[in-house]
Amino acid sequence: MTRHKILVVEDEALVADDMAASLEDLGYNVTSIAASGKDAIESARREPPDLVLMDIFLKGELDGIETAHKILSIMDIPVIYVTAYADEKILERAKITEPFGYLVKPFHNRDLHINISMALYKAEITARLKKMEKELSKAKKLEAAAVMAGGVAHDFNNLLFAILGNISLAKEGFEEGEDISGYLDTAEKTILHARDLTNKFINFASKAEPYKTPLSIAHLIENVCKDFERKTGMQCRILMSDPECKADADYAQIFQALANIIENAGEHVNNDTGTINIKVDNIIPFAGNIDMPDNNQDDFCMLKNCKYIRISIKDNGSGIKKEDISRVFDPYYSTKERGARKGMGLGLAVAYSIIDRHEGCIKIQSKPGSGTEVCIFIPASAKSGK
Repeated sequence: MTRHKILVVEDEALVADDMAASLEDLGYNVTSIAASGKDAIESARREPPDLVLMDIFLKGELDGIETAHKILSIMDIPVIYVTAYADEKILERAKITEPFGYLVKPFHNRDLHINISMALYKAEITARLKKMEKELSKAKKLEAAAVMAGGVAHDFNNLLFAILGNISLAKEGFEEGEDISGYLDTAEKTILHARDLTNKFINFASKAEPYKTPLSIAHLIENVCKDFERKTGMQCRILMSDPECKADADYAQIFQALANIIENAGEHVNNDTGTINIKVDNIIPFAGNIDMPDNNQDDFCMLKNCKYIRISIKDNGSGIKKEDISRVFDPYYSTKERGARKGMGLGLAVAYSIIDRHEGCIKIQSKPGSGTEVCIFIPASAKSGK
């Protein structure tokens, strides 16, 4: 049976020797006895132990807690603190290093053995969990890549099918002397759709840094909505609390992000003549006077204590289930069926990436049957309005 290696860190020689003897009697292998923090770090580097018994009060520049912190920064080793004082402030400091045990002198060999056995067991379980988390993270990334690859292939296959179909019809019509301009127009539009899909993929993959200039949010949203209304026949209802608000942003990138989110909202309204409600205001997140979405999406949105422009885009659709909200920005993840105007694919993933590059974030509030509100937060320009 392999004997576990223990590093003893204790500046009282008699106490250290007695502790080492007890450990040997219990079947452990004492790799070294260190009398200072510096010696302990060097010993741990020279011969990594399975566990460290660390006296909190050490002579020299580093006490036991500081020494443990430095050792843990270079290697993952369980630490058990040993001290003659159970002071509350010391305990609070010690907690920061997440020790695997805490022994108060004097203690019996049985207590020492129990603490070490439990610490080694806990360390083994923790290591297994970390390995499983790493493997799970890798599996999720592979799954996301597979979903995205399948989505891109599906979309391009549909586009190529439409292009080839219209070209074939055009060839037949040309041979029979028919007017083939309609087929060619459709093929051209489909090619432009393929170009747009390629640009979205490039935008998502390249993560190009934004070229920021002072940007009028009112002017931007007006242009995005005009483009959306022209394409879909739907309407945007815009409410601006501050028409003069500005952000230091890349016009083309933010235009693309808003267009993708508004288009997605348009796919969810109850009918094709529906209205998308857009509200714009200035906020300071921790001022205590604003309402925030309540889905607790800390992974989506970590706001700083500074002035933001909030752009709220709301539809009256069927809403999103709570378990689906955390995945709505994954490439090609969708709760919708695919079809002529279904399944945006990369649109929302691109929007999220762009907003993140602008040091902003996105929050979603949605319940099944109650529609969805997407809130975009972009840092306001220092020269912004109110």
